[in-house]
Amino acid sequence: MSKFLRSFLALTIVTLIATPAYAATLDPLQNIINEIVTFITGPGGIAIGTIVIAGAGLGAAMGRFEWRTFFMAFVGLVMVFGAGTIVSGIVTTSGGTQQTTTTQ
Repeated sequence: MSKFLRSFLALTIVTLIATPAYAATLDPLQNIINEIVTFITGPGGIAIGTIVIAGAGLGAAMGRFEWRTFFMAFVGLVMVFGAGTIVSGIVTTSGGTQQTTTTQ
């Protein structure tokens, strides 16, 4: 038996008895991102937002910031807490599928 034929048979046998590799999922990464979103839009984000608005409001009232800075902070918080609704609307309008996440 030639060396090529033996190598070919060995490779064929190894290929046939090998178990298929299962593709990895991105569940761990998705869980981390979901936790970050939950923190930002949950009680932690609300507390941080309250501090930002209070600080910017006091700074603007005392003349340390311009009122424009206060309104920019306000608009930023509206965008943070409205981001889920905005993205859902974009996905629905574009014909994409909307996936809901559940925490277990």
